Amino acid sequence: MSFGSGGFGSNPFGSTFKSLPTAPELLYVEFMAADLIRVWFNEDLIVNEEYLNIDNYTILDANSAPLPVMRVAPTNAISLPYILLQTKPQTAGQSYSITVLNVVDRTGVEVNSSFNEGSWTYQRTKGDTIIASMPGMYDTTVPSILRTLLQAIANEDNLIGGAPSGPEEE
Repeated sequence: MSFGSGGFGSNPFGSTFKSLPTAPELLYVEFMAADLIRVWFNEDLIVNEEYLNIDNYTILDANSAPLPVMRVAPTNAISLPYILLQTKPQTAGQSYSITVLNVVDRTGVEVNSSFNEGSWTYQRTKGDTIIASMPGMYDTTVPSILRTLLQAIANEDNLIGGAPSGPEEE
C-alpha cells in the first residue's frame, strides 16, 4: 500500500500544505559606527516608502531621550533582511532601544508588533572610524600619537589622518 510521496510539506495522502504568511520579526541590532546601526530581521523586508521613512523608526536612550534617525541608507535592492540607519552620534556606554513600525515583508505582512523592538549598548568596536591626531592637533606628544595609531591598527579601525589647519605657529 502506497501513501504517495513523503517529504517536507507533504503528508502520506499526497496533499501539500501551504504555510500561512508570518510577520517579520526583529532579531537583533548591530552597531556599525557611532552614527550607524543595522537592524536585522528573520526575513527580507520590501524596500518601499515605508521602509525608507525615518518616522517608522523610534530610538530612545536609557533615559527615554530620543536618538534621531537621520536617514535610511539607500539601496538598489528590492528586499533586504536588514535596515541600515544613520543616526545622530551615539554616546559610548549608553544603552538604546529601537521600535520599528509599518515595514512589511515580501508577502505584504507588517512587522510583528510582539517582535518589533531591539536594544543595544554602544561601545567602540573594531572598524570604527577614528581621527588620528597629527602634530599640532590635540595631544602632540609622539608617544600619544603612536599609541593612538597602534591601537587603531590593532582594532582594525579606519584611520583618517589630520594635519593642523589655521595660522602657522611661529
